[in-house]
Amino acid sequence: MHIYRAKEIRAIDETAVQQGLSLFTLMENAGRGLAEKIKPLLTKEDTVLVLSGRGNNGGDGIVLARYLLKAGFHVSLTFPLGSPTSETARQHLDYFKQQGFNAVDWNRAEQFDVLIDCLLGIGTKFPLRESVTDCITWCNEQTALHISVDMPTGVQADRGEVTKDHVFRADYTFSLHGMKPSAFLLLSSNYYEKTDIVSIGMKQAGKWKVTEKETVQATLPRRESFSHKGSFGTSLLVAGSDEMPGSALLAATGAIRSGTGKLMIATTQFAASIIASAVPEATYMFDGIDQISRGNIPEKIAAAGIGPGIADEILAKSVLENLMYSNIPLVVDAGALQKRDDWSREAPIILTPHPGESYCQKFLSKNLRFR
Repeated sequence: MHIYRAKEIRAIDETAVQQGLSLFTLMENAGRGLAEKIKPLLTKEDTVLVLSGRGNNGGDGIVLARYLLKAGFHVSLTFPLGSPTSETARQHLDYFKQQGFNAVDWNRAEQFDVLIDCLLGIGTKFPLRESVTDCITWCNEQTALHISVDMPTGVQADRGEVTKDHVFRADYTFSLHGMKPSAFLLLSSNYYEKTDIVSIGMKQAGKWKVTEKETVQATLPRRESFSHKGSFGTSLLVAGSDEMPGSALLAATGAIRSGTGKLMIATTQFAASIIASAVPEATYMFDGIDQISRGNIPEKIAAAGIGPGIADEILAKSVLENLMYSNIPLVVDAGALQKRDDWSREAPIILTPHPGESYCQKFLSKNLRFR
């Protein structure tokens, strides 16, 4: 399952046209694929309303409505935001009418069993127009099955920004060609619910993929039968404090389960007493945090992690500075995530900010490439 930002999806459309695959055909492929995914969710007795916007997302809805109508479903197509402005969508609307079908006016008093959101897609910009928020509010008040095409209306594609009270609450979201980053971010991911991908007939070329168990397993090197813990390197974990020993315990458990050969933990003596019963194979540096803050990093360290449960921000900053300028692959978390202007380094680095560490997230989104 590939992941694409909005500009990458637009580039894919441009590439398709250059290769001789028209936007009309791409929209046809999208609508047909959506119909195949959605038909199993419907019964022939259901009343279905397709709410199409004025752009290409609305055009996908036009094609979807045509395929569902041809399959014998009770479908109404409406344009609550006004007539299509996309040339390709207009062409499909003309073809829709040529097939003997007509769009209907949006009737707020009418009830439907299924609502299909094809309003905005990746073109969402804030603030939302009043006509959009009004339509979303109406949709969310209906006790119907809610289905979104590509992404729920009211969600920004790349960064997951939402206007909380004005987001279409989907039960199913069918993304075209690939998932959008907002499907995995807070708060936007809460509105996607069950997700699936619909092919538009283009080759997958995304650099991001959803990580699956089999993918991770394939990256793990095979270990020789007569290898031992010394064969797999020593990891250094700088974590924990008397106030928060549990964070270091969780990080240490993760390090051991990931297959590190030896684990050295720089922590407090009290935290070590908590960790030792669960991770008996680890060794400890009770004054290790102070030593590393002075530049005394243990030799032959294959990788290091810093941050979980560290309460002293000044000390964490000093330790981080020394590890940053080392040649050691580094994972930075929690208390070690400082307000730095530059996280770049020669050796690999992984940063793990949560939503509260927005200063770090903003830097990542602007300065680092996702791999």
